[in-house]
Amino acid sequence: MRNMYLTLPRLIVTVLFMFVSFIMTVLMMDKWGYGYIGGIIGFLLGLLVSYILFTVVVWLWRLLFLTLPSCKRGQCKSYKDYIWPKGTFFGRTRWGVYHCKCNCGDYYVRDGKRFMEVVSFPDGPLRPYKKLIGFRKWTDDSDATTIPPSSSSGKEHC
Repeated sequence: MRNMYLTLPRLIVTVLFMFVSFIMTVLMMDKWGYGYIGGIIGFLLGLLVSYILFTVVVWLWRLLFLTLPSCKRGQCKSYKDYIWPKGTFFGRTRWGVYHCKCNCGDYYVRDGKRFMEVVSFPDGPLRPYKKLIGFRKWTDDSDATTIPPSSSSGKEHC
């Protein structure tokens, strides 16, 4: 079962949605004089505005900070060239672990700053491929050894 408890990021998003909705409700009811119907419309409009704002912020965050190196074949060069597992947000299966498949058909796992190739899909060992060394800069991780299958590879793949 998924973790349904309230974490700090979920609390912040919930408060953001409610705050924007409250402001729109007050503006529609009192300031602009639309009454109770305006308050309901303002609340729904506030939810829509906060959802759009949240979506834009998340997309910009991902474009800046979710970087992926080019695949082993060198054809897939950006996050647009990777396919994510269904039901995940950019392949995130848990904190710091992302699963993806490039358009060439190779499977990869990003675990923290390491980008590893899944040797034999779905439960094979992970072979280190690249390592994040700076802001959006990847280098070869050839000095590391192959990692046997463990909880870091997970069962959820593309």
